[in-house]
Amino acid sequence: MNMIVKIYTILIALLIIEISDGEPDCKKPCYCNRMKKMAACNSRHLHYIPRLPSYVEQVKFVENNFTHLSRSFFQNLTSFNKINLLNLTDNFVLNISVDAFADFHYLNTLEISKENKLPIFSLKKAFQSLNKSMVNNLTFSGNEWEHLPLDMFIELKLSRIRSVSMTSNSLKDLNGGIYSYLTELKTLNLAHNEIKNINLSGLIVLEELVLIENNIHNVPTWCNSTGDSFVPQLKVLRLDSNSISEMNSSSFKCLQNLIQLRVDYNNFRFLENNTFSDLVKLDRLHFSHITRLKVIQETAFNVPSLKSLYFQNNGFHFDKGNKFNAKTIFSYCPNLTTLDMSSNFLPSMKKSQLLKLMFIPLTKLEKLTLPDTRIRALPFDLFPNMKFLKTLNLQGNFINGWNDSERIFGNKSSLKTLNLQANNIRLVNKTTFPPSILSSLESLDLSSNQFSCTCDQIWFREWIRENFESKSKKNNLTLISYPEKYACMFPSNLRSVA
Repeated sequence: MNMIVKIYTILIALLIIEISDGEPDCKKPCYCNRMKKMAACNSRHLHYIPRLPSYVEQVKFVENNFTHLSRSFFQNLTSFNKINLLNLTDNFVLNISVDAFADFHYLNTLEISKENKLPIFSLKKAFQSLNKSMVNNLTFSGNEWEHLPLDMFIELKLSRIRSVSMTSNSLKDLNGGIYSYLTELKTLNLAHNEIKNINLSGLIVLEELVLIENNIHNVPTWCNSTGDSFVPQLKVLRLDSNSISEMNSSSFKCLQNLIQLRVDYNNFRFLENNTFSDLVKLDRLHFSHITRLKVIQETAFNVPSLKSLYFQNNGFHFDKGNKFNAKTIFSYCPNLTTLDMSSNFLPSMKKSQLLKLMFIPLTKLEKLTLPDTRIRALPFDLFPNMKFLKTLNLQGNFINGWNDSERIFGNKSSLKTLNLQANNIRLVNKTTFPPSILSSLESLDLSSNQFSCTCDQIWFREWIRENFESKSKKNNLTLISYPEKYACMFPSNLRSVA
């Protein structure tokens, strides 16, 4: 009997060894995640590719010591794993053999980044070993490249590559012809380079172009010599954080399919008439952090298709009538559903009806964001006109109250979120909000206001107690930051009392 037990134990041990040999553990310096089917290896002492569990399909090698990459170097990976993502970042790579990627039959995404000692021609030749029918995404960031060979992607001709990212290099030019071999290229990300000169010829199917933080001084030319578009399929364009100082009515011709445009952090002083009018499908415009802006002409926002406008942190003086025309500024984009004008100077108390004049054409708004805009008074008969308004953010202004709440807010059942945080509101009573507002709201923020804890505040205190302290809550309303930020400010003897 003992002999049988011993034999059985030996057989189990041999079986465990066999299983272990067939399915390796994930050992340091690698980390593996079975759920995500990924592994990451990180150690300057790692000079080879270790065996990884067979479930690994995505692998990242970061800060290792892989000087020479070859087909045999990757054998531990390609023989046992179906790798679809390979990331090689900062591994001291000096050379890549022509056949290095030949056994990556399932590779979809390749990243080689922060390899500043790797000759670009070595990488270019290795492209011929990629599986052209599988690879879709290429990323080469932080390699300190200044120029690309004109035939950089010739070995990938007729491949199915849809996305190329070469951010944080030192590229000086965008020559579309370099990418013309990639006949299915949809996304090109060249952010954080030093690009100044741009030729878009060869990017006929491109849908997204990212040129954030380069050295661009002029809006690129989008039309060829016959008046046709270099990029007729372009849908998303990012020109943020450049040095562009001028745009006019001809700046965006030949971009008939553009949906989203971002020009934040540039040097514009004037926003001219019909600047965006040729963008007949434009849905979303970001024009923020333009701190030098002085004048907005009457039809600058003449974009009937526009649904979302982000005009944030410009410090623009809407409180000075000679800088813009309040009546026309938004009258040519009446289909806006989202408007964010945070951190600008909106009309003060004496000019609160000027605020109404600005926004009255925007009857389709669903989200209006106006924090830190120096508003002191809310205009009559403005918000009631916005029948679809769901979110109203008035945080961080100087609003100290209002009379006739029906004319301020109307009988609005659409409004779900109202933010009045950090204003100068002292008193909230039964007439502050129409009953319909309180019954339809889902989120109300009155925190950090200048509450005066006198007898006039009794209604508010009882309302809070009934709706937010009682076990039998009567609605679904959330009072944001209660009770922490609802302390008395006046009188002085009650300051900080909740």
